[in-house]
Amino acid sequence: MTFSLEGTDASIANALRRVMIAETPTVAIHFVRIENNTSPLNDEMLSHRLGLIPIVYRGDVRQLNSNRDCDCQGNCARCSVEFELHVRNDGEDTIEVTSHDLRALSDMAVPLDDETLPRGILICKLGKFQEIRLTAIATKGVGKEHAKWSPVSTAVFQYEPSIRLNYRLLDELSPQDRQNFVGSCPARVFEIQDGRVVIPDVYRCTYTEECMRWAEQVGKPDLVTVKQLEPPRFRFSVETTGSLKPAEIVQSCLITIQEKIRKIEDLLVTKQEEQQLPQ
Repeated sequence: MTFSLEGTDASIANALRRVMIAETPTVAIHFVRIENNTSPLNDEMLSHRLGLIPIVYRGDVRQLNSNRDCDCQGNCARCSVEFELHVRNDGEDTIEVTSHDLRALSDMAVPLDDETLPRGILICKLGKFQEIRLTAIATKGVGKEHAKWSPVSTAVFQYEPSIRLNYRLLDELSPQDRQNFVGSCPARVFEIQDGRVVIPDVYRCTYTEECMRWAEQVGKPDLVTVKQLEPPRFRFSVETTGSLKPAEIVQSCLITIQEKIRKIEDLLVTKQEEQQLPQ
């Protein structure tokens, strides 16, 4: 997902990015009870790989209780989702154990089922007569506790650049010099179409300013100007792990920021009331 953010500054843009990465709740496998594991992976590595499988929660993740805050004695439907995994190789050379073998004991959550991964996410391979039997419990968490709960694989933003070309000076350049000007930019911001220099995608710009240095070297410093757009506008790119959709991540991120602002407001009001009390 890509979107533009304007009417604010870099502090808010970076707050959005950091909350998407570290404070947007998702569900991931956190507890594993292993009954039998004769696979090539030890118990710890197997548990780690299970934790990294994206889990798609079919309800509102924010309404799910945190396992540590739930009033149950261990795990319950209000704070967790349980899965079972039982695979045995009965004599084939090698078989694959994938996320498709994880069976949810509730309809509220399933392992990621993506069309680009028709065979599922590989967990391990079993040789002849090897077996895995376990129970896995998924709970709610956020990325700052462990990366397995982070819903994004990429969440970045960039300032939208403002690039101005002086076409009068460009027309004075020879065809070879125009080609040299286009080639001076390592990000390939410029192209030549029908003999003219054009900018097919302004977001390719990484502010190297190599094009401006080239223009100065040939004695035409006003040929091109590269700077940040004023007032600033930010372009976000959000790529998910699959546990949440990009729009859900952005919406959840905004809710989290609003909650943080309300907490600050409440603390300020409480502090003001304390200062007004008689000594």
